[in-house]
Amino acid sequence: MNARSCQWANNFNLLGNPFTTFINSTTFLTSNTLAFAQEEIYIWNQAMNPYETKVSGVFFTVAPYKAFFAEANSAKNIMFSESIQSHKSTDTSQKISRF
Repeated sequence: MNARSCQWANNFNLLGNPFTTFINSTTFLTSNTLAFAQEEIYIWNQAMNPYETKVSGVFFTVAPYKAFFAEANSAKNIMFSESIQSHKSTDTSQKISRF
């Protein structure tokens, strides 16, 4: 699955985990290193209200369908390959109630 990054005034793109499984942020970032200005994503932290920076060297899983920001290096394809999926039972989605 591919997405196309765009370069706007600040180069930040809102992306999302398209899978019903978690994705490994390190594998995602390193497999798309040429598309990003740096190997990091920005995830909203509901408990503290700011965005947290997650870098490629620190293991972090992105919950299914969770959105995150990444800064584009240039307009390139971003790949969401099946190899970045992580099957685990611990939830990191920060959802606190049912809809």
